[in-house]
Amino acid sequence: MAKSQKAQRETYFERHKYECCKSTFQNAEHVIKTMRDTNAVLVDEYYGKYPFEEYAQNYIRYVLAFLRISENRAEYQECVSAGELAYMYSISRCACMMYENVAAYIRKVVWIYIKCSLIIYHETQLICRNNHFKYIELDKESWYGRI
Repeated sequence: MAKSQKAQRETYFERHKYECCKSTFQNAEHVIKTMRDTNAVLVDEYYGKYPFEEYAQNYIRYVLAFLRISENRAEYQECVSAGELAYMYSISRCACMMYENVAAYIRKVVWIYIKCSLIIYHETQLICRNNHFKYIELDKESWYGRI
């Protein structure tokens, strides 16, 4: 029985992985804003105790290197943005829940958010390819001035 439920959960995620990942990012933004509104002093204290440069920046680079995503690849910036969002979410969540093991929580969430970012990136490319849409990257100069 338990094996059947696990298989159902896995197939559900495979069918709805884009929506699940997108809702993860939307939920993170909501949590960050809510925690900031309710407990700004404590959140700022945690940002001071656990600076981005020390606790997240190098780990984001490590995960990207582990996944073989270099700076010249198109999905690199998407993953870095997801890692930054994961850091902000982790700090907000840990501050309001009074967690002490913040560094481990940041690492866990950064990994999850980077994987979600890759799923969304590749799914978006697939949607464009299947519907014969041109995939536009905002950072590319080749499309500036075109409608």
